[in-house]
Amino acid sequence: MLPGTELRGYFGSQAADQPGSENVIGIKNAAVDALIEQVILATNRKDLNAAAKALDRVLLWNNFLVPQWAFGKLRTARWDRFSRPAQLPKYGMSAFPALWWWDESKATKVGGRRQFQQGE
Repeated sequence: MLPGTELRGYFGSQAADQPGSENVIGIKNAAVDALIEQVILATNRKDLNAAAKALDRVLLWNNFLVPQWAFGKLRTARWDRFSRPAQLPKYGMSAFPALWWWDESKATKVGGRRQFQQGE
């Protein structure tokens, strides 16, 4: 798929201030905007490749970063409400959910089956 107008939403200055846009980095750069337009308006493959490579170089040179996406760990929240046999089978499925089951006593300790209200 060739790059096109979606580049405005990802990297364009106008999208930087739009809530929910794909420009999560907040790039506002006149050179980037100009190169995006060159990519969009390219009339042949040679010009398209040149404009796309130039845009790539400018984006890389600026060293843009979204810090929360560079965190090297995965944060999760867990409820201990499942159990499994003390002795797992030597061969076969021992991973969740094949050999795990709902444990009512554990679930009670962490609040059991919570009913979610609409809008939560």
